[in-house]
Amino acid sequence: MNTCESYQHKVTMGLAESEVLKLNKAVQCYMDRKERTEHPQGQFDNGGRWYPSEHEACTCCEYIRSPSRGFPFSLMVHCRTVSHVAQLFGVGKSELRKSVNEYKRLLDKAEHTVVKNQ
Repeated sequence: MNTCESYQHKVTMGLAESEVLKLNKAVQCYMDRKERTEHPQGQFDNGGRWYPSEHEACTCCEYIRSPSRGFPFSLMVHCRTVSHVAQLFGVGKSELRKSVNEYKRLLDKAEHTVVKNQ
């Protein structure tokens, strides 16, 4: 079983196929946002403060300090967190965190195997 199949097997245990698809998309979104290869949808105002788009904004965003000139990216930073991405995709925060950790573990294992075989 390769790394991807192993990850899929661990993630899919006890979940419906639609839930697995949402969870996989959420994991990819979180990882991309963390690595800064994907950015939350939103826009800057004239003061350089960033605000999420209607699609990006979730109820969890209401509890984050409003952007200011001193902290213009407070909402952007929040939109890259596990709790925000979980709510954005409609998956459980703990499920997402476990899946991200498992994905990272398997990637590290695969990377270690490649380096070892060289």
